[in-house]
Parts: sequence; C-alpha cells; structure tokens
Amino acid sequence: MKKLITLLLAAVMLLSLFGCAAQTPATQEQEPAQNGSKPAAPADKQDTDAEPVAALTPDGELVITDKLAHFAASYDDVRDAIAKLRQAYDEAAAGGVRSVNTKTESAADAAEPEMPAPAGEEGLGSGGSDDYSETNVQVAGIDEGDIVKTDGAYIYAVGENKLKIFSVDEFVVKKVAELTLGFEKYEDSKNSYSNDYKSVREMFVAGDMLAVISDHSSYSSKRTGANDWSYESSNRAEVDFIDITDRTAPKIAATLGQDGGTMTTRLVGDRLFVVSRYYIYNYDDGDMHTFVPALYRNGEKALIDANKICIPVNPSETYTVVTEYDVASAVMKDTAAVLTNGASLYMDAERIVVAGQKHQQDVTAERTESVYKVKEYYEYDATELTAFDITGDGLAYINTALVDGYLDSQFSMDRYNGDLRIVTTHASYSYAVYVDEAMGFENYRWNDDHKTYNNLYVLGADMVRKGAVENLAEDERVYSVRFDGPVGYFCTFRQVDPLFTVDLSDPASPKILSALKIPGFSEYLHVWQSGLLFGLGYDTREESWGEESWTTTDGVKLSMFDVSDPANVTEKWKLRLDYDYSDTMYNHKSAFFDSARNIIGFQAEDGYALYSFTPEDGFRELAWVHGEKLGSWNIRCVRIGEWLYLVGANAIYVLDISDNYTVRATTPI
Repeated sequence: MKKLITLLLAAVMLLSLFGCAAQTPATQEQEPAQNGSKPAAPADKQDTDAEPVAALTPDGELVITDKLAHFAASYDDVRDAIAKLRQAYDEAAAGGVRSVNTKTESAADAAEPEMPAPAGEEGLGSGGSDDYSETNVQVAGIDEGDIVKTDGAYIYAVGENKLKIFSVDEFVVKKVAELTLGFEKYEDSKNSYSNDYKSVREMFVAGDMLAVISDHSSYSSKRTGANDWSYESSNRAEVDFIDITDRTAPKIAATLGQDGGTMTTRLVGDRLFVVSRYYIYNYDDGDMHTFVPALYRNGEKALIDANKICIPVNPSETYTVVTEYDVASAVMKDTAAVLTNGASLYMDAERIVVAGQKHQQDVTAERTESVYKVKEYYEYDATELTAFDITGDGLAYINTALVDGYLDSQFSMDRYNGDLRIVTTHASYSYAVYVDEAMGFENYRWNDDHKTYNNLYVLGADMVRKGAVENLAEDERVYSVRFDGPVGYFCTFRQVDPLFTVDLSDPASPKILSALKIPGFSEYLHVWQSGLLFGLGYDTREESWGEESWTTTDGVKLSMFDVSDPANVTEKWKLRLDYDYSDTMYNHKSAFFDSARNIIGFQAEDGYALYSFTPEDGFRELAWVHGEKLGSWNIRCVRIGEWLYLVGANAIYVLDISDNYTVRATTPI
C-alpha cells in the first residue's frame, strides 16, 4: 500500500511538471489511407505534445501514459491486454486487486490516437402520402431501428421472424408481401447436438432498400471420448439488406454481420450503424479466433483487423463493436471494436459516443488483525465514454473519458454546441475481507456506508471535462433525463419526485435552477412544445405497517410540466390512470407524439392508449385498443395523413382522426 501511495504521489508530481495542455479534436480533412494503411495524422496533430495521464492497469501497475486508449498494433497486443485482465480477475478471486481507478480528472486530457481509415427522395405508391409520422427517436434526423416503419405508402412490420409489407390507402390496408428471415434449427443425437437460431429484432427503411437486423446464434457439442465433449458457440448481429423496388416481391441483396448480440442501431441517410456486444467465450491465448471479433458477408467470416481494435487503459472482457454499413449499396464501410462493456449509445449527425459500464473495485487499506490478513474494499460504478467522429468517411476515433456513476438510459447523454452532457447516478459501498490463511477460510464485514447520489458532467469536443454538478439528491437515483438545448431536466426519486432543471448555457459552470418536488416520478420525459415538458411515469402513495412506512407506486401518471420559466417549473397538468404498467416508460419507440394534432400515444398494460392534451382541457382520453385484439403487448402507432394505424402481431387497426378516432377497419396480419 505504501508503494502504491508513493507511486501515485510521483504521478501527481509528473503531471504538475508537464502541465495541462488541452488537445485539439481530430478532423476529417485527411485523405483516406490506401490498402488499409493508417492515415497520416492531421496537421494539427503531428507535433502536439500530449499531456501524460496517471492510470492503473488491471493488474495494478501504475503507468504514466498520454492516452486513455490505444489501437492495437497486432493481435498480440489484444491477447496481452486480455491475458492481463483475466489474470487480474483470478487475483481478485484470490483476494487481490481486480481493477483500480485513480479518478484523476485530467485522465480525459489524452492525446488522440488516430483511427485507421475505412477500408476501401423515395417515390410513393398509389394512395401514398408525404405526410406521415416517424419513429419516436432521441435526436431529430437520426433514425432508430424498430419493429414497424412507414414511408407514407406502405407499412413495414417485422415479427415472428418475418417481414410483412402492407399497402395503405386511407382505411384500406392490404398485405402485399411476406418474407421469412429468421429460423430455428435443432439436431440432436447420441454423440452430438446443435442449435442454430436467427431472431429478427428491428429494421430501417431507406428508399427502395430495407435493412433488417437480427441476432444469429449457434451452439454445437460433439462427443470426443467416453466422457469428453467439445463445444462451439457463436453469436452475431446480422443485417439483411432487402431490395424493395417491387414492394410485392422483396429480395435479399446481401447479408452482412458482426460478432456479438445487437445492442442498438442508428441510421442517418444511407449510413447504418450497428452496435453489438461481443463477450469472449472459451478464451484460448493461442487461438486469436477465440478473442477477436469477426465480420461476416454472406456466410464468410473474417477477423476484425488488429488496428481496428481500441484498447482502453482499463479494458473489459467484452467488446463493443461499431460497424458502419451503406444501405444503398449493401456494403460494409468501416468498423471499430472497443474493449469496453457497452451499455448505451448516443449519436447525432457528427458523433457517436459509446458508453461502457465499469464496476470499479479499489483496495483502500491492508492490515493484520490477530490471525487475520484484512483488506478493505471500496466498490462503485463508473462510465467509460468512447467518442468517434462520423462527419467524414468511416469512424474517426476522438478520445476516451471516464466519469463517476452509471447511466439510466441513452437519454442520459446529449450534445449541444459541441459539448457532451451526461447525467449519472453514483452508487458505492465498502466492506472488509478477513482471511485466516492457517485455517483456510475468510469472513466478510459489510460496512453501513452505502452511498447514492447523482452527478451531471459536461465534456468538451475533445472529451475533456469542462464543468460538473455533483452530489445531488442523496439516497435517490435517476429515473429519467431529457435535454432541450441549453437546459437539462432529470428526475430522481425516493419518496417524492424532484424534477431538477439545470442551466447549461455556460458549460463550465452548470447551475441548478429549480428542483420541483411532487408525489410520484417520471420514467420518461419528452419535450412536447416550447415551454412544455411531458412526463410518463407513476403516481405514488404512502403505506405503513406498525412503525414501518414506505412509498409504493399507485397507477400510471401523465404529467405536463410548465417549463417556460426554468427557475419556477410546475406540474401544471396531471392525470392518474388505472393502469399498473406502461412498457413505453422503458421503450420510447412505442410512444407516439403529434403536438400539431394534440395526440399522445403509449402502451398501457396490454393495450394501446391515445390521449389528447390542450392547455384548456389538460389530458383527455381519445381511444384505447385492447392488446388481445391486436395480438401483441408490443404495439406501435403510425400516422399517414389523417389516419392512425395501430400495428400488433395479429392485426392492424385503422382509426379515423377526423371522425373522433373511430375504428374504421381491421386488417389481419
């Protein structure tokens, strides 16, 4: 421990000698490299001295580095990083240090390693409309994959491993095509077993092309001896690019993929970004195929190039794989694999930020008590943020940063005027491990010091911290977040709902403007109109038994907050509903918002509810359709012209907006 403290002090002295030079973010003006070689560094990069960073590697070694991450030079670099990580895990199991975080704020001030250069209006059918809704997304102009899409002339739906296409002409809906994409195959015998399964998840529409994303998993075992078996498994995110020039005869143009289960997807123009999580199974340090993710084209497999693999100082045993595809040409454009356990993603027209969740474990003290060797541990969560620029061709690495706490959802991140804003919840605890080596056993003592509070951080374009507000709402966690330009809103909860409003106009000095405390809490926040913020969540009530009391949920609640004065936010309109649950609280893509027509749609238990909102009348029910009729708890609402279409697994209901939301037709799927 004394050695560790000495090393850390030395690191601090070195940092003070080197100074704090801010780094310039990567630009996209360099020419693409040829034959897969690395591009030359931009002019503003080549002669820049990087600020050194004090950090501890997974095996506890203190390093002075100019980067929080680097790209591998070879597969040996990748193997060595994973081997050290696995060794640290083994030591943790034996009572050693698993990972340590110095939590130095200057750690984000890292020089930027260059990312290798990338490898080498639709028409409407008859009866179509150019006035139609789109998927409810976080960032305007950045589409998110979903199970139902429309282009104004057709409705596209994926479910039960099939793609179905419907022509639409007001209340007349006809199925014109169906294409099976997923499957499940089993083979079982005395000496072998195999399972091959492809499950369709979501899709995008881009002109005359569809991109359908699936998870494709396989597992096999084979007897190799009397009591010996060999095992193989794989899991990849797969994209079927489907030509729908003829909507009645969709054709698969290509099938591409990447290792790992699908985490999330985004589309801007024809640029499709698929993000997957790839866990390292059956690690064999002599076989790179067991620890390097692969890419796939029509069944052919190729490992991701080593120089596309980003290794943070504190890596994970899980990759987050980000791949760009061009939908129009059905080709793979670029990829990057980061050794971080991806938990969420933010994307706008300029940048992708991958958020990886890290559980940190620090050894804070070591001593001897009687016959025991004692180690004191402090554990908490942190979020590792890896940023890529997408304004040029491919994915250009910018920097990696680490912030305290974990994210509630993708809405916990947002960019404005080049700055990244993040809201996190800190949760920590400590304990001591008493080891009696002579007797061969150990005991644990858990301390009563569990801490929960919330933070807001602002990082600049170079991912360097600009400002922060920390230690908010002690003993509460974040339930929802929404940013609206220079203002941020987030809701925490324990017994009442503090809705915090934050002024972010000065990123170096964010300020809490108000903290509205009301019963209940919002799980999802949505900017309804200028000056109005919609909240979907739960009402609450107090209960007691003897001397014990607690807060419990009491039905779904709709809230409309008046945020016209950020310093005096009020819940001006609210409505408690006799529903126990709404999936829309946790899946924003199932929500429908049309402020011009005053329509709010969301899933309510096993059905879909439609409400109107006006300042004069508040919330008013328009319609509710039972999920049993639609055949699904996963329902979507789309609008084409003055018609609403509720799409389930078994049927499409057509509601006439101009006729008091009357159901005019039902089409079996």
